[in-house]
Amino acid sequence: MRAALVVACLVATTSIARAESPKPRPPRTLVLVIDRSGSMQGAKLDAAKLAVDSAVGTLQAGDQVAVIAFDSEAQIFVKPQLASNRVQIAKDLSRLTSGGGTNILTGMKEAYEVLHDLKPSSKHVILLSDGQSPSDGISDLIKEMRKDQITISTIAVEGADDVLLKQISVEGAGRMYKVTDLGQLSQTFVKETKLALK
Repeated sequence: MRAALVVACLVATTSIARAESPKPRPPRTLVLVIDRSGSMQGAKLDAAKLAVDSAVGTLQAGDQVAVIAFDSEAQIFVKPQLASNRVQIAKDLSRLTSGGGTNILTGMKEAYEVLHDLKPSSKHVILLSDGQSPSDGISDLIKEMRKDQITISTIAVEGADDVLLKQISVEGAGRMYKVTDLGQLSQTFVKETKLALK
């Protein structure tokens, strides 16, 4: 009798656990576009690297991530790969240094190239900048990205063109954050990653 009761309890517990277990969501793709201009040197760039690592840590193993850095031109620092490759991602990210001007369009173009060639999935871009950038061509590019179901959020740190970043987030169907305390940057990246890829 006692054995039967134990078995019944185990079956009931297993059934409850199965009912409460959330369904695994389909894989997501996140591209982080980071301003690496001269004004990002030092604390800003260090905080950005830490924030990227924190965002990657919130992704599921099957999600894909890429990191693009831009100044006057753009460069892929972390090629699209599984978020589970965290050690390699951190190693690639460590090569990121600052220098040059600020041209958001170059970074966004590179992000679009990366995402356009990937298989259909939820695709999201987080753009971080601290500078004043030319706006020519950005709206047209965002329209093309939205046709491919790509969403864009922006994060502004001290010195950023808040108006332009707000415009990008609105046209990109995302959100815009203004971070005045670099200590909050990682938290902001994590919050946005969870919101965008849930």
